[in-house]
Parts: sequence; structure tokens; C-alpha cells
Amino acid sequence: TISDVLSVTIGEDEFTNIGGKMVKVLAQSEKGFVVEERLADYSAVVRNDGAYGGSNSNSAKGFSYDENYGNYSYLITNNYEDLLSQKDDAEELPMTIQRYIVINGMPTLAIRKNVAALDGIDKKDFSKKKKKEKIDWKDPQDLLKVIDYIAE
Repeated sequence: TISDVLSVTIGEDEFTNIGGKMVKVLAQSEKGFVVEERLADYSAVVRNDGAYGGSNSNSAKGFSYDENYGNYSYLITNNYEDLLSQKDDAEELPMTIQRYIVINGMPTLAIRKNVAALDGIDKKDFSKKKKKEKIDWKDPQDLLKVIDYIAE
């Protein structure tokens, strides 16, 4: 199961398991690390104009053939040839990207509001620090500075 996998390296990219999800490690230090979670917007699959950018007339409805091969059942639609001819016209699903800082195995969404609300954070001091350091909340190296501040 996924909970048994602690980390995976694919090429130059390292992924780690946080709460049963594999997330990409963007930066790390002794005190913590910055990760990125990418999620597909599955609402695009259920649009009125058909799945994955195909037209409604090409959606899998009205099966005409059902053949059993051993334990498998293959269903072929009336519009299979249309789907096959239009497969290159499909749209990619939009992605949402969320970054987290992880300290002691606990992820926190890497936005000012969430970080400032962490236990033990002096909001006034934190506000001064982020202004002084000019933290870019999308830059993993700047988020390591935030981790260092929290872990002090």
C-alpha cells in the first residue's frame, strides 16, 4: 500500500509520503522541507459537453456489444470509432498546485494566514520577520527561511 512507501526518486525529482499522499520535495533543510502537491481538477471530467473535452455524442452511452473473455468483460460503444479518431483532440485536465511547509512531519499550507496561525508563533514578530526577509510565498528557498523561523 502507499503507506508502506516512504519516498521515491524519479529522475531528479524526489517524492515523499505525507499523510498517505506522495508529494514532490522542492527544498529541504535540517529543520524541515517544502513540498508541492499537484491535483487534477476532476470537475472537468463531468462537464456537459462530454468527458475529457470530447463531445457529448461521443460519450460512452448505449453499449452495443458485450463479450466475455474469461473474467473480463469488454464493452464497445456505438461511437468507438469516433472516440478513437478524436483522441488527439482531448484536453488536459487543469491542475491545482499547493505548497506546504513540513516541520516534524506536520504539513502546513504555505500561505501567510495558515503559518501565522500555528501554535507558538508570535504574530507581530512573524509579521516583522516576513517583511524584513521579503518572503516570496511561491519560492521554496524563501519558504525554508519561514521553516527556520518557526523551528527556532
